[in-house]
Amino acid sequence: MKSPFKGLDPSVCFVPVHLPIGRDGYPVATNGKGGKSNAHRLSYRLFCGQTPPALFVLHICGNAGCINPHHLYLGDAAQNAKDREAHGKTARGQGLPQTKLTEGDIQAIRKSADRVTDLALQYKISKSHVSNIRAGRVRTHTSKCGIETGSKP
Repeated sequence: MKSPFKGLDPSVCFVPVHLPIGRDGYPVATNGKGGKSNAHRLSYRLFCGQTPPALFVLHICGNAGCINPHHLYLGDAAQNAKDREAHGKTARGQGLPQTKLTEGDIQAIRKSADRVTDLALQYKISKSHVSNIRAGRVRTHTSKCGIETGSKP
């Protein structure tokens, strides 16, 4: 297939390694207006046109560093979440910055015969959170042996 974007191969990710990586994990480039933008959003704007405010620029390839316009498409928040999940990029458990409990803590809570109140005080979490952990309503990505599985059972 011939590329409408000269010099860009549709089958290969184009990852400019010289660009710095921003806090959100995407390469950052100057946008020509004195500011900075995520490089994939800038690439989409340059090659494909403006991005409507409510839409995200998503990666078909799942490579956050890729700026190949062949690999970029627009999607809403629901599509963004689905795409992130499909590429295994959804943060869970200890991958979330607000997480207080380790996978070992989760297993200890599930195995413990202690009262919910005592466990809540010990781990500095709410009683309802202890109950939800024990009932398997939260941290479902953790297998029974304490290994994060990456998906819900």
